[in-house]
Amino acid sequence: MKKRLSIASLLLALALTGGIVYKVTASQTEEASTTTSLTGSSTSNKTNSTVLATSGEYDEEDKSTTYSESTATQITLKDAGSIVNGEGAEVSDNTVTITKGGTYVISGTLTNGQIAINSTDSETVRIVLNNAKITNETTAAISVAQAEKTVVTTAENTSNLVAATAESFAETEEAQAAIYSKDDLTLNGSGTLDVQATAGHGIQSKNDLKITSGTYTIDSGNEGLKGKDSVQILDGDFTINAANDGIQSTNAEESDKGYIVLDGGTYTISSENDGIQAETYLIANNPTIDITTNTSGTSDSTQSYKGLKAGGDLTINGGTYTIDSVDDSVHSNSNVTIAGGTLNLTTEDDGIHADATTTVSAGEVNILNSYEGIEGANVVLSGGNINVVSTDDGINAAGGSTTDEGTDAAEPNSFGPDSFKENSSGDYTITIEGGTIQVDAEGDGLDSNGDITMTGGQMTVFGPVSGGNGALDYDGTFDITGGTLYSFGSSDMAQSTSATSTQPSIQIWLDDELQAGEVVTLKDSQGNVISEAASGKTFANVVISDPAIQTGKTYTVDFSSGTSTTVAVDSAATSVDSSGTAVEANQGMMGGGGPGGSPGGNENGRK
Repeated sequence: MKKRLSIASLLLALALTGGIVYKVTASQTEEASTTTSLTGSSTSNKTNSTVLATSGEYDEEDKSTTYSESTATQITLKDAGSIVNGEGAEVSDNTVTITKGGTYVISGTLTNGQIAINSTDSETVRIVLNNAKITNETTAAISVAQAEKTVVTTAENTSNLVAATAESFAETEEAQAAIYSKDDLTLNGSGTLDVQATAGHGIQSKNDLKITSGTYTIDSGNEGLKGKDSVQILDGDFTINAANDGIQSTNAEESDKGYIVLDGGTYTISSENDGIQAETYLIANNPTIDITTNTSGTSDSTQSYKGLKAGGDLTINGGTYTIDSVDDSVHSNSNVTIAGGTLNLTTEDDGIHADATTTVSAGEVNILNSYEGIEGANVVLSGGNINVVSTDDGINAAGGSTTDEGTDAAEPNSFGPDSFKENSSGDYTITIEGGTIQVDAEGDGLDSNGDITMTGGQMTVFGPVSGGNGALDYDGTFDITGGTLYSFGSSDMAQSTSATSTQPSIQIWLDDELQAGEVVTLKDSQGNVISEAASGKTFANVVISDPAIQTGKTYTVDFSSGTSTTVAVDSAATSVDSSGTAVEANQGMMGGGGPGGSPGGNENGRK
């Protein structure tokens, strides 16, 4: 069984980690643009998604929970004796069949029966569950064979149960869910609905599944909520326990379908496989989501155990997300965009992964534990507060795809490290435009198989304490024109920024390792503090870049343990030892090389 760190313990660990403290000078007041970037990549990424909506589409029938008691057909359920009072429904044994549009108020109990809907007219069928309990031992308890649209409403202050208790379904059985519809299905209400499906899905629509209100407890032997064409949720309270995915949309044949939009709602999802999975695109606007995947604790390398997963673009505009996943917490086979919200992510794989571009422009992102923190062929950070803890690379830009060549982009991504190509180089970038970012990595802190560009923001990197990784690792150039950078790491594979930068940096190779908690203070020639940072880990190399640093000026770097280094900045990438004597930059790199890591460069392992 996999051992996991608790959210509470990881938050505590994050709070105790050292961070950077900035004194803002006039030169630091200009912030880079926070415009998000959805630049394509050089990967062989495939996506069949076309994002057509930014929020769900709900008409008045979808949202309304009111109805006329006097004109509604009343159905009282009873084993071998159900009663219909009104038009549009008929009883045969323990099956009540609704044959026309209208409102049907259902109460009572069927221990092995069904509400069947087969309406050929254009009017919506509204079922109002008024303390109803419907169980079926062989197929769906509520089954819609045909209807323009069906709306299931839970009446106020009622408790309702719909259950499909079959241990298995025949292959020819289409209705493999407690509530099943071949046409559009909407649920709403101010009561509660308990949905149980021993072997099948909880609630399934072969077209659009929409939920606008209500309280739902879903326990399913397959998916919890499933809409082939879409799942759109405006509001509601959901507790979902699923033996497969918690919420799923599956249409891969039409690019404008197979999507999920979560405008709101509160979700507690415990799923064996993915928490929420969209075949095409996924948009989360303002939900509150708590997801735990791989609930059995036994993982299979052929399965997927992601938190949020999309075959196309995945966009988070707001909301709160607590995800504990064995596989990637947030994953897209195309682009990931974080434009708001609060994310607390714990994973044994990637915190956030995109095959193309990962963009964070706003919000709070806490990757409390991960293999790799933030990953994409391109990574763009332009705003927000970002904290990353990783056992390998903190922020990684590399080429490749999580799907094999020749497969559809949204086929299940197997559990394990993503198949980005080792030692690949090309048009892969990490771009830092703004935000406050802290990375604590056992592997490389920032790792690009191409270039790194920094134009703004506040970046603190706590890199590896030893071994063949570095706090900064890039195959191309690291050009810095703005922002404040503090990078702490071992000397083994240390790199600084590139000599082509317009904002100078200072790299110091220390005679001795300094311990976690050491405060490093940058001062100008007059002794004024420019900025300072406390390292969260042991380090032997530090890189500092700040808009206040100018070529031709002298600065002092003080260490709280009692030493200081005076540095005469004579180039865009000044490198000195503890005494302030100029030394070769990147001397810890395998194969040697000057600023920018060439010739030679980083020869070690996986990107």
